[in-house]
Amino acid sequence: MRLEGFVSLDTSPHREGILVTRPVFGEGNRVIINAEVGAGGYVAVEVADTAGNVLEGYSREDCDTFTGDDVRHVVTWNGSPEAEFSGYHKFHFYMRKASLYSIQSTDDPEAKSSVDPDLSRKLSVRKWE
Repeated sequence: MRLEGFVSLDTSPHREGILVTRPVFGEGNRVIINAEVGAGGYVAVEVADTAGNVLEGYSREDCDTFTGDDVRHVVTWNGSPEAEFSGYHKFHFYMRKASLYSIQSTDDPEAKSSVDPDLSRKLSVRKWE
């Protein structure tokens, strides 16, 4: 079974799905997703304040769209994995032909995307509260 793969949020190939989280508080400076994307699909992530206003530099257009299959994909905006927002915030996920298994944060500067499940289990990752 896929790491953390017991439950997922899935979108169809026919139209885009949007997931908006409740306000979450993250302690790390990198956002990691466990996601699987089918051919022609994608996951793009946007960060907003608790009122839903998108943070500058963290819009959907700034996000480097994910199109693969990874249990520990580090989300990047304009090529940077460093998340420079703090406190409570919401995530907006725009997805097509995708399954999202988990969202996590880490403060490990060595955290990087990996399709190797054994390597990904060795990362120091904190789950969102």
